[in-house]
Amino acid sequence: MNLTKLQLREMIREELLKEKVLQFSKKGERFIKRDIQDLKSHIKNLEKGVQRNDGNIVRDAIDDITETTTWVNKNLKKYFARIVGNY
Repeated sequence: MNLTKLQLREMIREELLKEKVLQFSKKGERFIKRDIQDLKSHIKNLEKGVQRNDGNIVRDAIDDITETTTWVNKNLKKYFARIVGNY
């Protein structure tokens, strides 16, 4: 099988991209697991605030949930942009 330089370069590029995506998915999985734990904690705080009828706890929990979900969205966009931008 004779490959041109361009075909060989493209094959190498595809393999590098696969490796980069694999690295991202491992790192991304850790971040996602951590963020899910954070969200669970914030939801528990929200439930406590509702049970105690404490508006301050409820407001803080909602703020934490909003901040965490915003952070998750920004990080996912950043990581996907890095992968696509590098190749």
